[in-house]
Amino acid sequence: MKTRILIVDDNDAIRKALTALLETHDGWEVCGQAQNGRDGLARAVELRPDLIILDLVMPLMDGLQTAREIAKILPDAPILLHTQHYSPEIELEAKKFGVRQVMAKTDPAETLFHALESLLSARTTIPGQDSAVASALTAATIAENATIDTSKPEKSSQTISEPPINSAEN
Repeated sequence: MKTRILIVDDNDAIRKALTALLETHDGWEVCGQAQNGRDGLARAVELRPDLIILDLVMPLMDGLQTAREIAKILPDAPILLHTQHYSPEIELEAKKFGVRQVMAKTDPAETLFHALESLLSARTTIPGQDSAVASALTAATIAENATIDTSKPEKSSQTISEPPINSAEN
């Protein structure tokens, strides 16, 4: 059985290039794609991938918000943040949101393959995580994110050190 990977990136060319690259690996398949964080969360819930690759800067929900919500629902699915804005500070912040690895989009394909293989080999399941808990988290997360106002574009000037505003916390 192949390892199923979900790609969430607002850039169509990057999604296509990543898909083509990842599917050269015999043991991997891209099971889905999404062009923003909200769709990425929905696709993660629907597809239950083995691994998720997220962009950082996306419309509707950024990569950190998306990672936080996915980590609640699929705690054993590793998340790799794939960004053109790599820095050690971003990596540190991303790990607080459930991201297991951060990589620059400029890193060579060999480095990406190595990182994904490392994440997959380190996967663990969480004892006691039953389907009722996962279903409740899924329903709550979808309901919470259904209230996000999509009429305003995400501010691109938001700094990484400030956690994204979550409407349920206000």
